[in-house]
Amino acid sequence: MAICPYCGYSTGIFRKVHHACKMKYELGMTTMKDYGQQLEQTNKKTFQWVMNGAIISIASSFVMLGIANVTIDKSSFGWQVAKYIFIVILIGSTAIWCLMDSEVHDYPFGKYMLFLFVIMLPIALAIYLYRARGFKKGSIALIKAAGLVASFLVLFSVSAVITSHILGIRSH
Repeated sequence: MAICPYCGYSTGIFRKVHHACKMKYELGMTTMKDYGQQLEQTNKKTFQWVMNGAIISIASSFVMLGIANVTIDKSSFGWQVAKYIFIVILIGSTAIWCLMDSEVHDYPFGKYMLFLFVIMLPIALAIYLYRARGFKKGSIALIKAAGLVASFLVLFSVSAVITSHILGIRSH
């Protein structure tokens, strides 16, 4: 007598499997595949949401530094604190963005890359983009990142100008 591989019970003399067990198994596997695809899409949406949040936090840190540039005396302790907060937000948000991007692109993000981000942010970002996406897509992503940094610098300048006009501060 044969044993059904799906349920583990005896199948009788002439059968190798219970067809009902096989159908339940195939239905379950189909459901698991569908659930896995839905879960993967949900994870990618969550990662994309976190990546967008990281970019927004970088942009807001540029605005904060632009406002601090106009309102705080450069020789004061407050200016030093503002610069350090900006640096921490910039490095942390960029590292979080790369961690989430590595999950989306199925590329392992090593523990040494985080250390490299703290030491040399632009070089680490370039290395990550080329290694994770290849030369062509990495170059395109690096150009996009440079454009994003340029737009952040414009945002920094605009926030400084708007703040100086609102507060009536004139630079000499």
